[in-house]
Amino acid sequence: MRKIARSVHEAGRDIASDIAKTVSYKQSRMDRKKVEMLFARLKRILKLDRLRLRGPSGARDEFLLAAIARNLR
Repeated sequence: MRKIARSVHEAGRDIASDIAKTVSYKQSRMDRKKVEMLFARLKRILKLDRLRLRGPSGARDEFLLAAIARNLR
């Protein structure tokens, strides 16, 4: 007699696959892709891979300037 082993994590995988089939999840993936593409462009073209200003306010200012430059372009 053959047995097919089922992982102890299979229930979690089933829940995740059910969530992945929803419309809201697909919309969330599309929105995340847009944001990730913008950050990739900022890193690659505007050389924003390392922040030059220190602290959270410096990072906010630097990203604000980069977003302004992106919108002007």
